[in-house]
Amino acid sequence: MARYDVFSHHQGSGYLLDIQADLLEGLNNRIVVPLLLPQAAPKLPDGLILCLRLREKTM
Repeated sequence: MARYDVFSHHQGSGYLLDIQADLLEGLNNRIVVPLLLPQAAPKLPDGLILCLRLREKTM
């Protein structure tokens, strides 16, 4: 099972972080966290956005 794998977003810019866990193994779905460049991210309330560095880019 993929866990903490990063994939290119096939419908746009950015990446998807797969956070699937063994607890959810029986479900036929994935839980992913979008990783976007700050200028591409939607405006959300302060405290809900975490910035990460990935391949020399802040996301």
